[in-house]
Amino acid sequence: VPRPAAEALARVLQLEHFTGRDDHVFVNRTGGALEDSAIRRRYNAAREAAGLHQVTLHSLRHAAGSIIAQSTMPGSA
Repeated sequence: VPRPAAEALARVLQLEHFTGRDDHVFVNRTGGALEDSAIRRRYNAAREAAGLHQVTLHSLRHAAGSIIAQSTMPGSA
């Protein structure tokens, strides 16, 4: 895991709220679930600002799963 990601995760572990097993990853100000359209709108704005190609969150989820699976397979480096 890259150092910035590890540091961010370490900070999350210090939080008292929104860290439970069933808590949402993306929440509104009160800790409730964001609507799908709000998540997509924020993601697309960040993606466009970064100048990245259009990729859906669903595709990113599958790509991350594939990378994790490959990195944890015996014999992978």
